[in-house]
Amino acid sequence: MEYALLCLVGIFTMMFLRNFLNWVFSMENYFVHKKRLKQLKFKDKKETNVSDLIDQIGSPTRKYLLPRLKFDEEEIQKKLEFSGWNKYFTVKSFISFDITLKIIGVTLFIVMCLTGNAVIGVIWGVVLLFLLNFLLDNTIDAKKERLYTYFPDFLRISSGFLSSGMPFLKAIERTLVYLNEEWQELLKEFIVDANLYNIETALNRLKEKTNMFEVKEFVTLVKLVIEQGGEIKEGFAAQAESIIEMQQFILEKKIAKRRTLTILVQAPMMIVLFATFGLPIIGDMTSIGII
Repeated sequence: MEYALLCLVGIFTMMFLRNFLNWVFSMENYFVHKKRLKQLKFKDKKETNVSDLIDQIGSPTRKYLLPRLKFDEEEIQKKLEFSGWNKYFTVKSFISFDITLKIIGVTLFIVMCLTGNAVIGVIWGVVLLFLLNFLLDNTIDAKKERLYTYFPDFLRISSGFLSSGMPFLKAIERTLVYLNEEWQELLKEFIVDANLYNIETALNRLKEKTNMFEVKEFVTLVKLVIEQGGEIKEGFAAQAESIIEMQQFILEKKIAKRRTLTILVQAPMMIVLFATFGLPIIGDMTSIGII
């Protein structure tokens, strides 16, 4: 009887401990989830504050100058979406902010010239005149470079999955984990578009979002294969030569960057060496009349 009571007490104790531990861990998960939601809300609030600040700075320009100007709204919208700047800018707020910076740059240039600091005025004037468009174009170029770098991997890995008989969308989904963040985002949207509409529409949207010649060529080839009644994997297989060319180009570009970096690092050292050893020799040659 005593053993039976001990067994019952032990069972109830274990059940109590299990429920208690489950509650503790669930509360921990709850607090982690709550903390994560707080971080996301803070991030959204921060982005909203930046966007509001930009709107306030550019509001006079948007009100008085923007209605008189003509601009390619569609092209600017594409750039903002591709770069991710659409979180902070609309087309009108971007143009207004850019014009405002240009006005400030010209004003600073005039003020600095009048106060005898023309060099500083030129520097600040040039910076503010071209800063925003330079940063936007630089962001776009950097993203395109990251997309281009992983594009051969996307083709090669997807082609491998398709060759094994895997369905197209499943192959794209399996390829995601091997690519960088930019391609993961694009391909997730591609899968959603393919499920909502069709593969052709998804391919067209992928082409528009990347705006890269290599992706356009790939999409055109895949669509041509589909129209002719072939399998999609044939379109990927046909890119084998392009993959090799792109990989070679990426390698050459990396080598060129390293060479440029080496020159930039060595240039100050060469100047110092010349100043240390060359100038005294030139001075001596001048003093004895050789030069």
